[in-house]
Amino acid sequence: MKHKMLNWFLPGGTVVAAFFSWYSVERAINVFNSSTWLAPMAWFFLLFTLLCLEFVLVKNRIVSGAAAVVSCALSLVFAPSLVHLGACFFGISLIFLAEDGIKKDLELNIKIDLGKTIRTGKSFLVLALAVLITSQYYFSVRDSTAGKVPKFELGGISETLTPRILSAVNPSFKNIESEDLTVDQFILQIEESQKESGGLEINDGDLDKLIGQPSGAELTSQQRELIKKDALEKMNQAEGALDESKKAFILQEGRKKFSEIAGRELTGTEKMSVVFSDAINNKISDYFQPSLAESGGFPLLPMVFSLILLLTIIPLGSFLSRFSIYLCRLVFWIMVKRNYVMIEKVMMEVERIT
Repeated sequence: MKHKMLNWFLPGGTVVAAFFSWYSVERAINVFNSSTWLAPMAWFFLLFTLLCLEFVLVKNRIVSGAAAVVSCALSLVFAPSLVHLGACFFGISLIFLAEDGIKKDLELNIKIDLGKTIRTGKSFLVLALAVLITSQYYFSVRDSTAGKVPKFELGGISETLTPRILSAVNPSFKNIESEDLTVDQFILQIEESQKESGGLEINDGDLDKLIGQPSGAELTSQQRELIKKDALEKMNQAEGALDESKKAFILQEGRKKFSEIAGRELTGTEKMSVVFSDAINNKISDYFQPSLAESGGFPLLPMVFSLILLLTIIPLGSFLSRFSIYLCRLVFWIMVKRNYVMIEKVMMEVERIT
């Protein structure tokens, strides 16, 4: 009875996981700031695991095959296209090859080794999902606003590298170690470094020379000290008032400059790492926009990004599939212990070449 439940639960769970997998891809492509690709990775990890368990545990190939077909066809809901339909047929064929390899290995095994069995169909399954994801991505972005250039979320990398980048650009920033440096702080750091390198500085010797001019030659040493002290106080007061107004002006102008670089209005509280990330994305968009206009509507750029995506998914999927296989083995072991699945030993005849 328990095994019969698995015959329907696993295919049903596979179809549900497939729907949310394709939906997460659609959101990652079309919904601004919805997520990185972490959500699709999690859903496809689950889908891969359920497909493997389904191929191992569901004996009825019609049921398991129908679940695989429906799982692939759900991608057409989010990217309806005849060419994408062809990609779906190709993906389904690869999935059937994976299922056939897994089931044949199960039949030939003398002792069940679930890891080895799933690995016989792993490559076909990873390639099938990679092709379908890439095809959905391509047909989702091809007819949308052609200027949809992927955004690079540099995040923590930019925060870590910001102090190093600044010190490389200008050695005077070598003491900047804070990863939380804001725009206003950065502007003031620049002004401070310029002030230290080229600012006007009057020392006691200069004042003594000024006071020692003919007009002050008859002054006593005590009078000289009083005049010098009074002059320094007035100069400091004037410098402080000038610094405040100068600081406000410098911050205002600096924010304008960085707003142009980031492509949005800045208040001064933004992190410099975020501004650098925005600047990089703007440069990428500026570089690709002329190519998009000159292509006359031919979707060359989406094809390039789709190819990059495919070449990224295949090695990433192969890496993550290892953990999925471990998870399958754990789930299978639990099912055996709970008597959802029975393992029996049977007598069989085997042909051998002598």
